[in-house]
Amino acid sequence: MPVNAVTVLCTAQPPPALRANPFCCARRRCGGLWRSGQGRAVEACHAFAGAGTGGGAGGLKTETGRFDEDDSNNNFSWRISIAVLVLTVSGYACWRHVTKPYSWAAYHEYPGKVSLIIPALNEEKCIATTLSAVQSLDPLPHEILVVDGGSHDRTKSIAASMGVSVLCCDAGRARQMNYGAKVAKGDLLCFLHADTQPPNELVAVVRGVMANPNNVLGGFRTIIQTHGKRLQGMTLHHLVKTYYIAMFLRPMAFVRGIRCLFGDQTLFCRSADFKAVGGYQNDLPIMEDVDLCIRMHEAGTIVSAHQSHNDHNRRGRISMVMNPVNETSGRRLSDWGALHATYVHFYIALRWYFGAKPEQMYKIYHNMYTDNQR
Repeated sequence: MPVNAVTVLCTAQPPPALRANPFCCARRRCGGLWRSGQGRAVEACHAFAGAGTGGGAGGLKTETGRFDEDDSNNNFSWRISIAVLVLTVSGYACWRHVTKPYSWAAYHEYPGKVSLIIPALNEEKCIATTLSAVQSLDPLPHEILVVDGGSHDRTKSIAASMGVSVLCCDAGRARQMNYGAKVAKGDLLCFLHADTQPPNELVAVVRGVMANPNNVLGGFRTIIQTHGKRLQGMTLHHLVKTYYIAMFLRPMAFVRGIRCLFGDQTLFCRSADFKAVGGYQNDLPIMEDVDLCIRMHEAGTIVSAHQSHNDHNRRGRISMVMNPVNETSGRRLSDWGALHATYVHFYIALRWYFGAKPEQMYKIYHNMYTDNQR
């Protein structure tokens, strides 16, 4: 291979589409992964150069023409060791928090009006069960808002018959939650999926977590089940990925408190912090929850914004509550099967992470999500 071609490959910058995309890994929040990719590109360039000058194929040649097998094995061993270490640490962190008892009783009377926002679309099969659970919370939320995105079934009539406020707007979970947050009167916001059963202490937990000024966003450990049966593997993966995704992709941000929470973990935050970052991204059909985690972490809280720039906690912390737990429906996972569900989620996450535009995400979403469960 000509030397100038090797130079171009080794010094290549992210393509313009990636640099311009606000959700792109080439920007500051994902720069580490891009740099890692550049490192692998450099290795590949040297490998090609070695193959071209040393004669033959099959690996990187040394100046004497021998395959450097020891170095290759050592590099592979280091990568495996780091991966095992990261997974072990994240697993230990999960286990330590899961087994740690905690009482939220002290926050039952703590100040803070919690507005519970439930986006819904054709949810007549589960909305009554969810609202019954919500109306049994102790203490009760300040208000319950069901935001309907244009259901064609009895979702709106069922919700209205149960005495909760029913709002209507265009379909789109992010858009519906933003509309609910705009109307909400509480100083604390909680976003609950229509097929999710919150813990009985939900309001006390929200008040308790938000009492810490460094916490900017929170969510619950979630149990995934269908037809009364827990999906053990998906539940475990759902727990651990909150840690390992952040640890792999943003190790320094992980130390500062970022976690990757998803919507079925019942996210909650201060209304002021939510509005300060502009809420959810309306044009994202999916991954709007992880996007919110990143932006709220980077923005920090209004309280911590006035702290010293040398303060380690100036970035907002994302907190996952281990006890009590959230329960959500695995209806789609059950229909798809664990393997297909994992593939879909992994593919969508990678496309978003590597800079797919909102219109591309819409196309991917509509091609893969063929039901009306979002």
